[in-house]
Amino acid sequence: MKRLFSSSLLFSLLSFVLLGFMLHSCDVPNQASQSKRLQPTEAETQRRLRADYGQVLDLAAGQLAQVIQKKIAPSSGKELTHTINLYPISYNEDETLIGCPIEVSFLARDFWAGVGYGMCKVWGALCLQVPQYKGRPYRVIFQLKDYNDQLQKVSNESQRNWLNDKVAFDLNLR
Repeated sequence: MKRLFSSSLLFSLLSFVLLGFMLHSCDVPNQASQSKRLQPTEAETQRRLRADYGQVLDLAAGQLAQVIQKKIAPSSGKELTHTINLYPISYNEDETLIGCPIEVSFLARDFWAGVGYGMCKVWGALCLQVPQYKGRPYRVIFQLKDYNDQLQKVSNESQRNWLNDKVAFDLNLR
């Protein structure tokens, strides 16, 4: 009986080694399958960004337009409008930034300088820094691209310097 037990043990041990060698030589993986998750296309990403942040970008643009108008022409700004282009939305996942082009326009004049009413226009990039935690405010950042002659006529140098610097404020959605 003892001899039968040792020969069956030896046989099963050799079988196990032989099976392991065969599996290894056949390139059968010894781990779980690798995930091949599909990455979203650029169109799907853009659609998702517009759905998630379109309203927040529009709200931020409205508040930015008011900030710019009040700084440049606090007493004469009329017909304040803003236009944002959400096709496409720029994004930087590392810095949690999303952005889009913006145009702000309003009527303004400088009575003391003899400048009549005209449409002031400002072009630039509106960026939102998305908060890491829910309940925290978005950080709104505006980077100036250009402005028209009317804005130059009705504003002074310090106002234009303020506009040339990054305009930034917090947008609380509560």
